[in-house]
Amino acid sequence: MGLTIRNAQVAIAGKVIQAVTKEAMAGAVVEMIQMPAKFARVLQLKALQVGDPWVGMKERGDRRIAQADGSFFFTDLPVGEYIIRASIPNSSTRYNAVEQTYQVTRNETSEVQAAIGDLAIPPTGLQGKVFAKKKGVAFAKIKLLGSKESTITDQTGAYRFTGLEASGGEMTQSMFQISSPDHSTQQQSVILQQGVMSNIDFSFE
Repeated sequence: MGLTIRNAQVAIAGKVIQAVTKEAMAGAVVEMIQMPAKFARVLQLKALQVGDPWVGMKERGDRRIAQADGSFFFTDLPVGEYIIRASIPNSSTRYNAVEQTYQVTRNETSEVQAAIGDLAIPPTGLQGKVFAKKKGVAFAKIKLLGSKESTITDQTGAYRFTGLEASGGEMTQSMFQISSPDHSTQQQSVILQQGVMSNIDFSFE
């Protein structure tokens, strides 16, 4: 008797991207946090077969690691509703996890209809403009004090600063230094919330 080779059917697919810059988030952990009972039983049996290593496996039936281009996919899933969560490991408070619902279905010929959708991970950061006398200041430097992180405004005075550590708490503020060769250096405190892009304008007095 010959062997029958069956191609795996992609059931859920997409990319993990950064919500603001739209850049691929390679290495993001993509995992199911809710699934049909039928697939949950399959995973339970697989976990029993694998034993203790199951918990620490980087990739398995309900978990994937985003590729260099941010892509991920799950194959051979039963129909039903799945909730997928994407997060950035070891990123502290620089990003928030994101969750999305995918619905796996079959067509009239029983072929799996892939559920496709990107997962956009929200970064912690701030964006806005640097002004002097109501005009945008080009190439001003904005530095997060106490770190090596900084950014530069564009020709219109606009800036965008993503992937920052959130402030320590509701009453804790992060201090930024704004400098330019033509203006006196300024400092301003901002409360950075995890997974939120704050809109903050700075001004040279």
